[in-house]
Amino acid sequence: MFTRRGIIIILFIVAAAVAFWKRGLIKHLFSRSREKAGPRMTTGDNKQTAPTRVGVAGGEAVEATIRGAVDLIGGFGQLQLEGKTVLVKPNVVAAKPPPTTSPQVVGAVVRILYEEGAKQVYVGDMSAAMHLNTIRNMEAIGIKQAAEKAGAKVIAFEDYDWVEVETPQVSFKRLFA
Repeated sequence: MFTRRGIIIILFIVAAAVAFWKRGLIKHLFSRSREKAGPRMTTGDNKQTAPTRVGVAGGEAVEATIRGAVDLIGGFGQLQLEGKTVLVKPNVVAAKPPPTTSPQVVGAVVRILYEEGAKQVYVGDMSAAMHLNTIRNMEAIGIKQAAEKAGAKVIAFEDYDWVEVETPQVSFKRLFA
């Protein structure tokens, strides 16, 4: 039948599965939404054929540095933010600093977006699978507090159903054999 070691291993596997389910990993692997949808884009706002542009700026004042970098690629005006809902997606891998985005940068970006006319700003992400709960991670590193102080609503992607999106203009090229 079952040995004592076999029963302990089975109990360990069940306990680990329950722990991962509570953290969201197993739930997302096995209970993804079956809904498929196209990309949610507003007409005329997305320049999908335009080349990617990157602006790099440096300085002590965070907001001025962000504005300087965005000015190098055409400024916030081109985004036509007036009355729009905007998502800021920082990099919240775990409850530790780097490679996580700086809370000061997140707060500054949220403030700038409101100054530029955004109606609502959300700050959202999903931490690495082994480091879920994203909200707890955001609190531990200060992103949640900085975002809320600047007026954003904070969300964790693992709290919402996943929607599979068809991306017909995207191609996959295998880099390695």
